[in-house]
Amino acid sequence: GGGGSYPDIDNHDNRRNLADPYKRTYEGNKPILVVRVTDSSGKVHEDDANTMSDKIFGTDGDVANAKSQFAACSYGKLIVTNDYTEDISQHLAAPGVIEIDI
Repeated sequence: GGGGSYPDIDNHDNRRNLADPYKRTYEGNKPILVVRVTDSSGKVHEDDANTMSDKIFGTDGDVANAKSQFAACSYGKLIVTNDYTEDISQHLAAPGVIEIDI
């Protein structure tokens, strides 16, 4: 097996910058809106809005959902949420899911 030299990955120039801009992007509460699209020929994802909501947010008992996995992988620092600054509840087909036709 051939050896080789490897760059010093722990020097200042190669370290990932974990300053405040990084933390603002990858930490905190992140509102997510799932869009379930039906196209002009009637094609649509097989999961209904309630199932999508459960798979993303765990709204009906799915314990291994996107929200739980983002939280686990970020050690609880990235929280996916379906809480929005504006009240859009009248437009939602299920918590965090809107349906549109194109």
